[in-house]
Amino acid sequence: MNLIKVLMLICEQESSRLLFNGLRSHFNIERVIIETPVSKRRILKRRVKKLGLMTVIGQVFFMLYNRQLKKKISTEN
Repeated sequence: MNLIKVLMLICEQESSRLLFNGLRSHFNIERVIIETPVSKRRILKRRVKKLGLMTVIGQVFFMLYNRQLKKKISTEN
């Protein structure tokens, strides 16, 4: 067993279980902390309060543009 100790901070999802099962044979997983996910609406409200409305709107538009660009590039190949 590897000497590296791992602490996993995850939420209850299938991908988290897959990651845990993939890592446990290679690393010593000391502890697993399962978090409750925070809603996107709540995250946006906090960001607006901290960064300002226009900054957050710019970030959201950038994320949407990026997503569309990735779709376009992936369909061209």
